[in-house]
Amino acid sequence: QAPLATRSPAVLANSFSFEFHAGRSPPRSSSPLPQMASTAAADKPLAVVLIDAKAEDAEAIYPYYRLIEAGYRVEVVGDRAGAFYTCKWGYGMKSTAAFGDINAADVKVLVVPGGFAPDRLRRYDACLELVVKTFENGGVVGHICHGGHVCVSARRANGKSVLDGKRTTCFFAIKDDVINAGAVYVADERCVADGNLVSAQTPDDLPAFMAAILAAATKA
Repeated sequence: QAPLATRSPAVLANSFSFEFHAGRSPPRSSSPLPQMASTAAADKPLAVVLIDAKAEDAEAIYPYYRLIEAGYRVEVVGDRAGAFYTCKWGYGMKSTAAFGDINAADVKVLVVPGGFAPDRLRRYDACLELVVKTFENGGVVGHICHGGHVCVSARRANGKSVLDGKRTTCFFAIKDDVINAGAVYVADERCVADGNLVSAQTPDDLPAFMAAILAAATKA
């Protein structure tokens, strides 16, 4: 088999569970898009990576593979199952489930990537309900960069955000939103863990972010 560096783009596209399209969505009807791998063994703990258009590529793709490596069954969850979402820098991910397909009681880890996707994700009631129920059931909720916007909008029955009273960090541009949601904003820590809530500031913090998520999940 030819090494990756010498394979054609078409071959490379089928070598991974995500694709590069130079910022363009592929034709929905004819492109042979691979479904994101579903590690469907029932005995594996369930993890969710939320997805929508213009997500920060690394903040969606890195957690997906890191969670598989750690032994999780990972679902890529969007507003529709089987939809292709082009990320911010041209890679993309295909959802394996819709928000309503997931039983929050089964979710051990839920990751909210940043980029522009959170502005879309926070508009879906079913998405916010999944985040709230996962959090209330003790699952670990991780948000990175602009992903905090989803948690700002994820409000419990008492009307308060899941961030309320929690030590939290984020990309500095949304710190006012996080503070207004009741969080204790932490500017000088790149990654913050407070119980079953984990947060980080930028893609550079992904290694620490995922390490903290996996550590929190062992305690949950």
